[in-house]
Amino acid sequence: MAAISTLDLKREIAGERWGEVRARTSGDGRIKSGALAVFAGPSLPIAALGLPIVVTLPEFYANYVGVKLALVGLAFMVVRLLDLVLDPLLGTLIDATRSRFGQFRPWMALGSPVLMASAYMMFMARPGAGLFYLIGWLCLLYASYSILILAHAAWASTLASGYNDRSRVFSWLQNVAVVGMVLVLLLPAVVAPLAPHDRAAGVRAMGWFIIALTPVTMGLALWRTPEPLSRSVRAVRAGPALFVRLLRRPAVARLLAADLCLAIAPGISGAIFIFFFREARGFTTAQSSLLLLIYFLGGLVGAPLWAALAGKVGKHRALMIAALHYAVMTGSTLILPKAAFWLTAPFMVLTGLAYSAPTILLRAMLSDAADEAELDGESNRTGLLFAMITSTNKIGFALAIGLCFPILQLVGFNPHAGAANTPSAVRGLEQLFVIGPVIFSCLAVAALEGYKLDASRHAAISAGLQKLREGGAAASRG
Repeated sequence: MAAISTLDLKREIAGERWGEVRARTSGDGRIKSGALAVFAGPSLPIAALGLPIVVTLPEFYANYVGVKLALVGLAFMVVRLLDLVLDPLLGTLIDATRSRFGQFRPWMALGSPVLMASAYMMFMARPGAGLFYLIGWLCLLYASYSILILAHAAWASTLASGYNDRSRVFSWLQNVAVVGMVLVLLLPAVVAPLAPHDRAAGVRAMGWFIIALTPVTMGLALWRTPEPLSRSVRAVRAGPALFVRLLRRPAVARLLAADLCLAIAPGISGAIFIFFFREARGFTTAQSSLLLLIYFLGGLVGAPLWAALAGKVGKHRALMIAALHYAVMTGSTLILPKAAFWLTAPFMVLTGLAYSAPTILLRAMLSDAADEAELDGESNRTGLLFAMITSTNKIGFALAIGLCFPILQLVGFNPHAGAANTPSAVRGLEQLFVIGPVIFSCLAVAALEGYKLDASRHAAISAGLQKLREGGAAASRG
């Protein structure tokens, strides 16, 4: 890992001395796998929360709590759109943070208890809680989620600066995240036999899972992971002009556009996944949930494959291949025979292979773009850039939910299990599940066409930054 210079490593790094940091790195300077596993631990509760927000909670509030379907979609879309303001503000604050505890640790320590409290209120809601209850606690849940995911991702970007090694770091985070999603998906199936007459038992189990994991994983990561000192040698300044300057950078603009499209595509699939496989493909709710679990297992298998492919063809080309793969597989869903579980299951593994690619590759590419911006005269803006891509991701999923549910209501689709839906309503569900993801996946490929920040370009950027930092270190010594 070329991320941390010898000069910085020999200084105290977030309260840790040289020997302690060296013990967590291998001979070539890369963070050891064991240390990465501990650092990636917070991805378990973060991902375990991120999945129910998209897949489980909208359906839970529509069917169990009793909020109207269109209002649920509107609430989730509006609250997530508020992140247009919140996420960039948080990213700017993270970039500006300097404390004896480090740059990222204080934010993760702050976000954890807020997330635990808001998760309790969201997952333990009772029938009749109402729209304002949903909006209020959803705002707090998203705010804490934003704090944790931004601080964690920005911290991850400081653990590696090599073009390919960044894919390795984010691959670890994504693998742990997929494990968290798989475990949280298994909970309803485990809890159902224990509480056969409680429709909300599975959702409450998800909430307790998140609440229990958060302090353990966060505590270990904060305790055991080295935090390099800020890489920037320039003063931290922020404002609307900076935001516009970053948006005008070609690499940043392309990555944000691709991320938005690659959030909308699976966001549509995820929001109506259970509805589609239950009402259009003839599976039970339990079988549909199991197919979703199998889909995410495909993501676990795919994570190292995309990182390896990126090392051979470049990160942007690997991501384009993944997007096309997802479009082809999703578009082929309707050719499968109905209610054929053992034929559909391996198909879902193949479809799920692409799931991990955007999270791994886009964030690794964004770290490269942050290096390019710093070399061109900006302070290190990793926090703000990750805030921007987190915002586009959330907006994409919010638009997916906000569009899907009103469209389903418009075509007359009834989301309740056992409801008698008309053939036209089911056909509308099928078209929405297939056409939307295919279109937005192809748009993501178009956004990445002509992307220029490849391995050779990044090697030149890294060399320039090394000279810049050495000059800054020499000036500070003088």
